[in-house]
Amino acid sequence: MATKTDKRLAEDITGLIKAGRRQPKEKVNRSRDAIPASRGESIELTGSGNAATGIQSPLTETSFTERTFFDTESVVAVSSDGLFVLEARAVKEIKFEDAEDNPVSLVFQQPI
Repeated sequence: MATKTDKRLAEDITGLIKAGRRQPKEKVNRSRDAIPASRGESIELTGSGNAATGIQSPLTETSFTERTFFDTESVVAVSSDGLFVLEARAVKEIKFEDAEDNPVSLVFQQPI
């Protein structure tokens, strides 16, 4: 048997639900004109060597022994079952050569 309090509570909840629903706004379709055709333009890069051409793929690491590492502790990761353990040091810099034998260096920030 429902009491007056139960009915009032149900009415209050229903009123809150209806008040929370907002009617969606109608979308206005605006007609947009097409962009007229035009001829493309480019800017010529000036400079010499790799300043104008950038890095040429592929990058080839010069030597694994030239890698440098941060002087922080190694990071150790252990699998959830303890079966696998991975220990790694944070790389500071790796040296490469691009397709035109230009030197390229990847320098990393020190991990937190």
